[in-house]
Amino acid sequence: MQFPIRSRPARRDGGDRLTILAGSTVALAGHSGAGKSTCAALLQRHWDPTGDTITIDSHDLRDLPLARSRRLIAAVPRTPTPST
Repeated sequence: MQFPIRSRPARRDGGDRLTILAGSTVALAGHSGAGKSTCAALLQRHWDPTGDTITIDSHDLRDLPLARSRRLIAAVPRTPTPST
């Protein structure tokens, strides 16, 4: 997958499909640099991929009005807690 801020394609580690059932809650977890924020930004359409698609209910996310697609996705970024 490629998108405007990357100069090279994103790595695919054996899987390029993620299926989430309607009504599910999903958390992305992983090491720093694993792509969690990038995944969230792509789902929220801060960037659109080129040469690949992100679909919701078999509809290309790019075909949905931006406001509608953003209403479908909720993201809660983890805010680091200052050490005391």
